[in-house]
Amino acid sequence: MKTLITQTFLISCLSLSIAYARDHKGGPGGRPEISAENKAAFEACHEEVGMPDRDSGERPTKEQHEAFKTCLEKKGITLPQHGKGRGGPPPERNEESEEK
Repeated sequence: MKTLITQTFLISCLSLSIAYARDHKGGPGGRPEISAENKAAFEACHEEVGMPDRDSGERPTKEQHEAFKTCLEKKGITLPQHGKGRGGPPPERNEESEEK
């Protein structure tokens, strides 16, 4: 009887963890799934603004980033705030960090 209760408990825990993993892709704080409509909007704004490709190693300028954000807002998408949950702008980059 004890073995049956233990096995039932373990199977329940395993089932719950699988269900949680399916619902929370990327784990806690991970990126949510993006809809096809939002993905198309991101790609359109990326092209429209002339953002550098991720593989190029270039970083977008502040002007490009603001134009991208404005483009997304016109399409009804609001980007989350930066700063590890504190809100506010991302930290400033200095020239030394960009050279690395």
